[in-house]
Amino acid sequence: MVSQNLLELYELSAYQRLSDASVRQQLPSPIQQQVDEAINQVDRLFEYFQLLCDALEQAKDLRKQAGCFGAKDNLLPKIENLLTNEWIVMNQQQVPLAQRSLVSPLIAGEMLSLDRLLETMTDLFQSAVATFSEIERVEQNVAKDLQVARHSLQEIQALHLMTITTHQEATEKCGEKCGETSQKLINPVEITTLADWLQNLETKFGQGSLQTVAIALQNWLVKAGQIRQEIQDNLDYQRGRLQLRLELRGRLLALKSKAVAKCRSEDPILINIAQRAEALLHRRPTPIDVAADLVVQYERRLNSDFE
Repeated sequence: MVSQNLLELYELSAYQRLSDASVRQQLPSPIQQQVDEAINQVDRLFEYFQLLCDALEQAKDLRKQAGCFGAKDNLLPKIENLLTNEWIVMNQQQVPLAQRSLVSPLIAGEMLSLDRLLETMTDLFQSAVATFSEIERVEQNVAKDLQVARHSLQEIQALHLMTITTHQEATEKCGEKCGETSQKLINPVEITTLADWLQNLETKFGQGSLQTVAIALQNWLVKAGQIRQEIQDNLDYQRGRLQLRLELRGRLLALKSKAVAKCRSEDPILINIAQRAEALLHRRPTPIDVAADLVVQYERRLNSDFE
């Protein structure tokens, strides 16, 4: 079980990527320290795992020597000693000469039993898993946000092309209206800058700069939202101009039908107003304000009691 769990920890994408020291250098200092410690914990886990395997192999070898019926009972205490006593040396370090006696060892370390070794490994495992799992969670969130950003950029680019087409049509049919801020097309450089910015974030994400990309990406999404809204406002404005031109045509047609019903179709003033309005509404470009005013005049004249 230890072997399988360590293997899965080793195969975590976050561990595989961050095991490269050059990638860890891209991380902010606090996170880099945390990841460095987690990498160290994994290294120690594999070292301790080898100690665990070696101890168990020694116990198994002694058990084989004891025979099926425990003929060599003198080996059983040795097996018990391997499995229960503190004999595994951890964190070995050379003892400075000034701290040794004549008969003291050159190397000293912490003495652990197998149970205590396993407890230590469990603590290291849980800590390392928590660190890399959190990084993977952040990584997945950033990856999703990048996907949203790519989709948003594509929508902005498509919306911009649609707005250019609609703007051209509205200008052709309804003319230019100077001084209208909502009529101005967004500068294409802004969209190019947005695309370059996103490409840079994707590159940094591939290099492991999770925290930096996560923060910058939120700023990117805010800016993209502002640009998208500006483009949408312009598109709505141009569509509104085209729709108003069609509505004025339909409204004038309905008023003329109403004039026939009221026996006012021969009114020379109504005829004159209608002819002028129709001429403008079928002209390119149509002076919308003038045409709208003529339609209003026609309606007022038709609804008046004067004949």
